[in-house]
Amino acid sequence: MINNLRKRFIIVAMTAVIIVLSTIIITINIVNYRNLNIRIDSITQILEDNNGNFPVDNPLVDTPSNNRNQELPFETRYYTVTFDNEQNLESLDLSHIAAINKQNAISLANQALESNKTSDFINNYKYKIIDTDTGVMLIFIDSARELQTFNETLINSIYIVIIGIIAIFILVLIFSKIIIKPVAESYRKQKQFITDASHEIKTPLTIIDANTEVLEMQYGEDEWTKSIKNQITRLTSLTNNLVSLSKMDEENIKMQMSQVNLSELIQTTLKPYISVCKVQKLNLEVNVAADVYLQGNKSLLKQLFGILIDNAIKYTNKEGTIKIKLQKIKQKPVLTVYNSVEKIDNKNLDLIFERFYRLDESRNSSTGGNGIGLALAKSIVTFHKGKISAFAENSSSFEIKVNF
Repeated sequence: MINNLRKRFIIVAMTAVIIVLSTIIITINIVNYRNLNIRIDSITQILEDNNGNFPVDNPLVDTPSNNRNQELPFETRYYTVTFDNEQNLESLDLSHIAAINKQNAISLANQALESNKTSDFINNYKYKIIDTDTGVMLIFIDSARELQTFNETLINSIYIVIIGIIAIFILVLIFSKIIIKPVAESYRKQKQFITDASHEIKTPLTIIDANTEVLEMQYGEDEWTKSIKNQITRLTSLTNNLVSLSKMDEENIKMQMSQVNLSELIQTTLKPYISVCKVQKLNLEVNVAADVYLQGNKSLLKQLFGILIDNAIKYTNKEGTIKIKLQKIKQKPVLTVYNSVEKIDNKNLDLIFERFYRLDESRNSSTGGNGIGLALAKSIVTFHKGKISAFAENSSSFEIKVNF
């Protein structure tokens, strides 16, 4: 349990770190890409306003206080292509770029026209299509340097995130032991207390049971001695279940595993309960498929079936119905235990497998339930790497399904 708690802590911590770092990096790169487009678009706008050239007297360029703007015409590599209304080539200006020839320039221009987008990237060029009186003009800005810078920033940021996640994982892995240590110590003491208390309780219970037998031999059986025996049985069952539950919670618990015939085991476990159902006038329906096997611990599985059947009998309404069904679905055993009830609250069904939780306090006290059985059942199912669930389709039926 402690190892599982530590794993969950690491998973939650690392998930939070990954989400935060990924959000930061994604945001930074989105902003960088947006700024890249804004810068290129601003240059394109200057060229558009001046018929595909940088004006010599443009204040944006000639401002002495802005060296970047002064160098803009010399830094920018671009070309323009003009087509008439019939999409015939009218002019091509490659005087401001040396990285592309006439054939490739026209080919990129045709691709841009076919894309039906007014502005986009093609290879390392960003283009803009501008309608003119005689046709269209396409302005292509060489964005190779900006895109390279953006890609390098993107790749470096990914590397930084990966390195950061690895480093944080190592730190979380180291410090998780320190964080979980007090919890582990508290849990160890709790288990030790349960074991010690259970052993201490068994001795006085045995003495009380023996004294009750003596009283019955001397004065005969009456309602008081019957009540004492019932409470002894209840306390003995509770202590045994607590010890079993404590053992099931131990890390790396070792149990003898074998190929268990679930079909035969359920039929064997059911036999003592058939007469109980007859006495209580309960309708018991059994539908167990033949030769359903599972690799598991036979003793634990028998205890699991006993808990589920006993639970069904305790809470079935008067002259109600109990259905036990074992089948194979996708080569895996599925056990279903159904029982009718007078009324059930289906809002908190997920909690019934928690220790000492009771859907109906009054009925548990009258039936002798202690809230441990289903918690132990869940531990046994979990040990066998299965899943146990509770369902209530309506207020008069209750069903537990075990998927192994």
